[in-house]
Amino acid sequence: FQFCGIKYFLNRSSVDTIREITLDNVFSFLGELSKRYEKATVCSNMRTVRLFLKYCYENGLIQAEL
Repeated sequence: FQFCGIKYFLNRSSVDTIREITLDNVFSFLGELSKRYEKATVCSNMRTVRLFLKYCYENGLIQAEL
């Protein structure tokens, strides 16, 4: 669920690769989630996104720790 949501959001935002993800993208995704879901759901989704981005950073898939 989480990755399908962010993947759709990023595609809509013209982000094609993991390396193109910016902090602004993450905050925009958070804003979109906040409009539609309860706080607990938003927190759960963002926890998953944070862990994924941490994994990407630690494995050299993105340059900056987001």
